[in-house]
Amino acid sequence: MRVLIVLCSLFTLFSVEAQKKIVLSGIVVNAESEALVGANVALYNATDSTLITGKASDAKGAFKIDCKLINRCYLQISFLGYKTQRLAW
Repeated sequence: MRVLIVLCSLFTLFSVEAQKKIVLSGIVVNAESEALVGANVALYNATDSTLITGKASDAKGAFKIDCKLINRCYLQISFLGYKTQRLAW
């Protein structure tokens, strides 16, 4: 099975109206560093595996997700024909 490589380029925290927000962005590429257009990028709550939000990567393989900061969550990236990847923190 082909390997999916995820490059998370930005992990910024900032405060808005007393709520902590997070911006996750990155580029989804394959082993040959080619952008994967339309890859599914989803953020889940690690406590109960509920979906928080999700996006598809754009024409350059880039994605940007804005959401509330959660202590335990994971990012799941999937694309047809590739092994699904999880990044947890």
